[in-house]
Amino acid sequence: MKDRIAFRAEIEKVLSTIDPRILAYNENEMWMIHASYEYLEFYGFFNKLRNTAIALPLARGLHNDTYRKSTIKKGGETYRLPYVIHCLQVCKMLADLHMPLTNEEEDILLASALCHDLIEDYPFTDGGRELVTKYHLEPRVYETVKLVS
Repeated sequence: MKDRIAFRAEIEKVLSTIDPRILAYNENEMWMIHASYEYLEFYGFFNKLRNTAIALPLARGLHNDTYRKSTIKKGGETYRLPYVIHCLQVCKMLADLHMPLTNEEEDILLASALCHDLIEDYPFTDGGRELVTKYHLEPRVYETVKLVS
């Protein structure tokens, strides 16, 4: 238990160094991603997946105000689906496969899944290297994302 508390404190410390505007998101849309987001948040913290725990709020923030083409209806209202829902679904699907990976390999895989469209979709000024230099992900996450972009 103490390990996980220390791990959460470490992640919160890392996230506190990132510009809060980058991590900002539309809270009114959280209901659409809440279940997947919380599942992955718990999974990342429970398994102490450092990159995944950082990539989760980062992907949510960097994809803020971008949307999928599809919509859903609720209470007679039509809502556009936040783009990050796709990243969450890809990541959750990979986590649910329970592949025979080391903890470190799974962390890189899941963080890369969360960030897999960022290099193509976000206006980085340094080609996405900011994932490492500004957002504290391991270089292997950047390299993996770069390979799939």
